[in-house]
Amino acid sequence: GRFGFNGFHRDFSTVGIETLIDGPVTQDSFAGFGLEEFKFERLSLQLGARVENNRYDPVNPELLDRSFTGFSGAVGARFDLWKGGAFVANYSHGYRAPALEELYNNGAHDGTLLFEVGNPNLHPEISNGIDLSLRHQTGRVKAEANFYYYHFKDFVFLAPTDVIDQDSGFPFAFYLQDDSRFVGTELSLDVKVHKYFNVFTGLDYVSAELTNGQPLPRIPPLRGRIGLDFRYEGFSVKPELVMVDRQDKLFSGETPTAGYATFNILGTYTISRQHNAHIFTVNGFNLNNKLYYNHISFIKDISPEIGRGVRFSYTARFF
Repeated sequence: GRFGFNGFHRDFSTVGIETLIDGPVTQDSFAGFGLEEFKFERLSLQLGARVENNRYDPVNPELLDRSFTGFSGAVGARFDLWKGGAFVANYSHGYRAPALEELYNNGAHDGTLLFEVGNPNLHPEISNGIDLSLRHQTGRVKAEANFYYYHFKDFVFLAPTDVIDQDSGFPFAFYLQDDSRFVGTELSLDVKVHKYFNVFTGLDYVSAELTNGQPLPRIPPLRGRIGLDFRYEGFSVKPELVMVDRQDKLFSGETPTAGYATFNILGTYTISRQHNAHIFTVNGFNLNNKLYYNHISFIKDISPEIGRGVRFSYTARFF
């Protein structure tokens, strides 16, 4: 197994006119964790645990000092079903202390174009979830189907409103928390059609809502992709089509986002040596120059995603 400790000390402050938090805040975090694995003939078990403490100490006496200590743990099992096939099941219990920004923000945020109002009385998030996975991998076929369900107690989220702050012109948004549930799936298939190229596909979907049935804000819609992967010696060319569905499951004040499709190509050439590798990459994205909006963006109603573009890069690796 593995055992360890980690922690950090953070001094946070903002200055100037657009101050999000009135006065500096220090944060101290410390955690201990452990991971153990047991392997049998056709079964593998993994156990993990983590205990973490987070302390917030604002200089401003009007802001509350907060301290959180909690336990996270998980247990997982992998069952070998047939040659190249396996079933994986995981259960996890999660603990997350509220972030500094969620507790103390109280100002106009130029990145989100919202007047964010934190809540110093937030409780920690507690989650319980299961992940189920069916996997198959042989020389020609790689396939994986995943399903997950998570229930959150006191899930923290930023809820926008229609009320406008007169000074900044931004709408107010409040950090709230309530019980919620997330259900989703991820599917992938990679088939080797020829020794020089593969066909790959993928699909992912998540439904996230409060336990009263109201959808949570900024949840991504159904997304799928299909593409080819051509490989010959050091060359690789990977064209793909990405398709995203319309999102009309909305939180209060949200607007629907239209679906879209974009075409991308990734090309690489690798020169390998005994102790180093040189990688030349050309990435062409949104080559059909589609005008589209990302539903998870805070500013999606006024700012579309980037249009047609090409990016060149060079990477050197030494080993």
